[in-house]
Amino acid sequence: MDNLVIRGRIEEAEDRYASLCALASPLGPLSEQIDPTTGEFMGNVPQAFSHIGVAARGVTLARAGVGARR
Repeated sequence: MDNLVIRGRIEEAEDRYASLCALASPLGPLSEQIDPTTGEFMGNVPQAFSHIGVAARGVTLARAGVGARR
């Protein structure tokens, strides 16, 4: 997503971020892996590395001004 932001494709980055966040369980944790076909969680839950990536991408989008236009 950072690459999309750098390239000015903010809306696409925002859509991908929203899709990623939608994969979280009802309580919010993410799994180590997610089956791309079924969306089923695989591996350890919660997985700190997944949460770090989501938080970092959120910061990138916030710095790009995402949400200001909504």
